[in-house]
Amino acid sequence: VFNSSGESRKLRSVLSAGEDPQKMILHERNERRSSGSDEICSLHSEKLKLFCLEDKQPVCLVCRDSQKHANHTFRPISEAVSSYK
Repeated sequence: VFNSSGESRKLRSVLSAGEDPQKMILHERNERRSSGSDEICSLHSEKLKLFCLEDKQPVCLVCRDSQKHANHTFRPISEAVSSYK
């Protein structure tokens, strides 16, 4: 689930301290967003790399392969942004 050893170390320390891991994850996401880094999928905690043309929303690679987006058309976010300018 966590993609870096730093995140897994943080989770272990949170769990050993008896803190709520869900709160820690939400806090980390909020910090990432406020720092201007890439947006993260709220369902899968993956980077939002694609734009679904049917639903007109950014999606991660897991969302793209889900039943909800079956037979939908996708574009890289950068390409979709330039076409909406």
